[in-house]
Amino acid sequence: MSSIQAREPSILEIADPSPTTLEIDDSDTYSSVTLDYGSDGLRHADDVVIISDNRPRDPTPFLLSANAAANLRELVDLNIPTFQAFDEDDYCTDEEFELLLQSWQLHTPSPRVTTPVEEIRETTKLPLEEVCIDGILYKPGQSLELYDGSYLRICTVLKDSTGAAVYFSGRQLLKTRNHAGTYVPKERNELVWIANVTDIIPFHMVKRFVNINFTNICQLRGDRQKTAKPNDLWCRLKETLKGGEVSIEYVTFAEADEGHKTEPAILRQLWRGKTRAFGEEDRPRDRSPVIVLDNPDPVVDLTCSESVEERKRRRQYTFGDGFCGAGGVSCGARRAGLYNKWAFDNSQYATSTYRLNFEDAYCELSDIFSFLTSNDEFLRVDVSHGSPPCQTFSPAHTTEGVHDEENSACIFSSADLIRRAKPRVHTMEETSGLLDRHRDTLHRVINDFIEIGYSVRWCILRLIEYGVPQTRKRLLVIASGPGETLPPFPRPSHGPGLGEYPTISQAIRNIPLGAPDHDVQAALSRGMDKPPYDPHRPAGTITCGGGDNNYHPSGRRNFTNRELACLQTFPINFRFGPREVRKQIGNAVPPSLAEAMYKEIIRTLQQTDEEESRISVSRISSATSSFSSLNALRAVNSTAPRVSRFSTMTPLQSGSQDGALQKPYDPEIQDMANYIHNYEVNSDLAYDTARLVFLDTLGCGLEALKFKECTKLLGPVVEGTVVPNGTRVPGTPYQLDPVNGAFNIGAMIRWLDYNDCWLAAEWGHPSDNLGGILAVADWISRTNRAGGNIAGGKIVKVKEVLEAMIKAHEIQGVLALENSYNKVGLDHVVLVKVATTAVVAKMLGLSEKQTADAISQAFVDGQSLRTYRHSPNTMSRKSWAAGDACQRAVNLVLKVQKGEGGLHTVLSAPVWGFYDVLFKGNKFKFQRPYGSYVMENVLFKVSYPAEFHSQTAIEAAEIINKKLAALGKSAKDIKEVTNRTHEACIRIIDKQFKAMDNFADRDHCVQYMVATMLAFNRLTATDYADGSEAATSPLVEDLRKRIRCVEDTQFTTDYHDPAKRTIPNALTVTLNDGTVLEEVVVEAPLGHRLRREEAKPEILAKYKRHLQAHFEQARIDELLDVGLNKSALEGYDVDKYVDLYVKDKMVASA
Repeated sequence: MSSIQAREPSILEIADPSPTTLEIDDSDTYSSVTLDYGSDGLRHADDVVIISDNRPRDPTPFLLSANAAANLRELVDLNIPTFQAFDEDDYCTDEEFELLLQSWQLHTPSPRVTTPVEEIRETTKLPLEEVCIDGILYKPGQSLELYDGSYLRICTVLKDSTGAAVYFSGRQLLKTRNHAGTYVPKERNELVWIANVTDIIPFHMVKRFVNINFTNICQLRGDRQKTAKPNDLWCRLKETLKGGEVSIEYVTFAEADEGHKTEPAILRQLWRGKTRAFGEEDRPRDRSPVIVLDNPDPVVDLTCSESVEERKRRRQYTFGDGFCGAGGVSCGARRAGLYNKWAFDNSQYATSTYRLNFEDAYCELSDIFSFLTSNDEFLRVDVSHGSPPCQTFSPAHTTEGVHDEENSACIFSSADLIRRAKPRVHTMEETSGLLDRHRDTLHRVINDFIEIGYSVRWCILRLIEYGVPQTRKRLLVIASGPGETLPPFPRPSHGPGLGEYPTISQAIRNIPLGAPDHDVQAALSRGMDKPPYDPHRPAGTITCGGGDNNYHPSGRRNFTNRELACLQTFPINFRFGPREVRKQIGNAVPPSLAEAMYKEIIRTLQQTDEEESRISVSRISSATSSFSSLNALRAVNSTAPRVSRFSTMTPLQSGSQDGALQKPYDPEIQDMANYIHNYEVNSDLAYDTARLVFLDTLGCGLEALKFKECTKLLGPVVEGTVVPNGTRVPGTPYQLDPVNGAFNIGAMIRWLDYNDCWLAAEWGHPSDNLGGILAVADWISRTNRAGGNIAGGKIVKVKEVLEAMIKAHEIQGVLALENSYNKVGLDHVVLVKVATTAVVAKMLGLSEKQTADAISQAFVDGQSLRTYRHSPNTMSRKSWAAGDACQRAVNLVLKVQKGEGGLHTVLSAPVWGFYDVLFKGNKFKFQRPYGSYVMENVLFKVSYPAEFHSQTAIEAAEIINKKLAALGKSAKDIKEVTNRTHEACIRIIDKQFKAMDNFADRDHCVQYMVATMLAFNRLTATDYADGSEAATSPLVEDLRKRIRCVEDTQFTTDYHDPAKRTIPNALTVTLNDGTVLEEVVVEAPLGHRLRREEAKPEILAKYKRHLQAHFEQARIDELLDVGLNKSALEGYDVDKYVDLYVKDKMVASA
């Protein structure tokens, strides 16, 4: 260990003799040791540098060295290498570019004649194991903050040859918030390692020790280790600049610190689940069994295990092609060795061409937003590609087009594709103009990738260097997911020292006469008289129209479509459809470029899989089970565990009998029937909550009668029909049969989406079940009061309705806890139908066996497809779908009451059962037994008539309005808004660029709802209506497109945690003047169980408000008195209670 003695320098050597004032910023002083350079503690200054003219030392910290500054300038400018060719992708010549560089150099300030860095480089440096200065030890592995605001992880301690001065070298870092690149996410206490900067740092630049943790966990937000150490600094990103290539990578396992590193295989498994080494797809097997010929008893080996090389040969990585066009990328991917699994494009002619050439791949005519509604298993691929329409960003694009806004929006959808497909590697190919002229757009796309957890590399490549006979240049982006190695760009195959550059002649000379799309005579007949040129040169850029000055070398005709396809490196046998062929060719990514790129990606993936084949599966599994991001299921029933006779609940209960009897029905169905008939609800909290839900639901139904879109659907099927003793519909004069009555009440309840909600793996609104429950209870009571004998002639009390609500809530909610129906394309109203069927069956007096019959009928009944909730089919059906589910349920129960039987294995039957047909072969999962948990934890919509995942975002927006007002600002001053949110919000209501065509679009778009609150400081049901002030507001529309959602994985975890079930949103607003408002976080909305007492007065006030449009004050008072009196409400006859809501005439609708 070396020790250096220091003298106190002269006052002339110090810029400011007063004690240094520490700036309090992201790095908390509790995690650091300050090296004070005040007048009483100055040290080492002249041990580092002698200032010969005795001038005071420059107090302005320098940002590393002159070379480092050049690198940082390159980081900002992303200067691409110059090329000899000029085409429409360029916008200045090489000569102009060189002149521009010379101009920059002429205007670059000269460095100081004598600087510490310059003198450092003139002397020899010797490495030390460590050094002690004034009793403080410095050694590799420590982390330092420097006076220029940067940071250093010491890798080497150095001293000069004189032994008088000490220096450090190592990993040099910047705060992400200070990084000039907008592609780097700006997060508190996060650093980015600038890998290119390797300058030697003199000791006097050291400000203090800090704690920096290098971690390979790809969670910019929600990292529990970071939460546990709030004062530490964290580095998980590394930037590397190499010529015109830039990469931002997550720190690798080898580069991360002990205690902060996780096996790459575990990171991958946490992100995308189980991953099959060497590819998810099996090539067709043609190998015969191995016969051992030298054994006296020949053995046919049918079970031999495959070696790594055998697996590589037998398997293929799967590939998905977004915005596939005619299939240029897919063609190159197939030639490289990928298996084409799916593709999509919104051009019917392009998809027609694609299907001609890729018969084994699924190709969908669709926009990306509709395609991503497919189920996760289908979307999952090893490698995905997305080349969104790039004409808007091309240098050749000089005038606005009708599709510019739509195309611009598509570029940001690539992040959505990654979130759903979860590829190991994702690629993009775009016009060079995206980097040259629309850099902010590119940087935002890259930022999105990084925030998801992907490392990213991007560069502009010359296509001629990859066998494409064009002068074209294109931007390529490669991104790799958590746990993956970021593949390099492919090395050029053509150029000096390599293969000769390809030419026009080489590309087109072997096309046979009569080849498809190669009508030479037709091309000649169109006439052309241009100068001939040498065919032994590359063509210009092939575009949708062929390209400017791109004609046949003879000068007598244009290129045929087949010639253009060959110039794009399509194989001669590639088939095109009958329409828009030239456009498809011009839009295509050249297959040769794609092939080179995917060969490199396959090589990288195979190398990763080979290395990880040495890791024990048990090692990964055990580590995964203890990893902090995975929570064990915690389910505590609100009452004592119920012992079920059926097997689906047995693993969840103590005291269950072994060897449950085999029943004729699927055990899932028997368990529901058993719960309905044998479980006694004894939870006061459940009944108290049910009374609030009952009142709130009726009030919301009455409010819906203000809207003609709703009321036009109500009433009898045949106008004027009155059913004696039939169901009365609150707020209307209608008296209907119980089936139609269930539709009417159910449609009213759900129309405004303003009452309770349940959020889990599937979401939904259990109060929808009241449509069927109330309709049947009212009809039973009126019929029996008139002398009938339904269900034993009883008059139903409101308490029985409340009990039915509790049980319907429980069935719907428990089936939703672990099972996502939307991911297989089903709407959540299937759960309304099942739950309503179960409780109405008992209410009508059916036996437990008949109830099972009815439930099985609900599962076999035609299910609602979720398509009406998604583009391009969004429509108002979503508002009455719950009413349809209620009427179907009642209708099915009445059929069973008349003797119709059930289907014993409706769920589990092979091939034809619900699981195989509609649930991808998966069985329902159960988190907990049926009890009263769901009603006790249901969510109320109190403050805003908005989809529940957005409630906290709207509340945050209301708070931001107050902040804006305090600053004298308004929504017009907002540049952008970032919404940190949970995954379900992004999947369901993140529609930043989707057109708002109707009520159903607006009330399920978080951006629209937040923008309306910011613009008008309100959100009411009328704000969703066509023609409303909000719907026609240019400010709302503009602001909506500036609101970006990003997932916080901790928010997602809390959303699914049974003990929390929060619905967090956090808004950060950036103003036009650069001001960034403090983030507003709201984790639980007012209607959440955690805020239930706070919400009760608001729920009752909301109910009263909804009554006021329909009734005189005396009736309102009567309804409030009954509603607030527990015993009075529960003891009321249902038909008499409904009569309090009946009207001779409905309120006028808008």
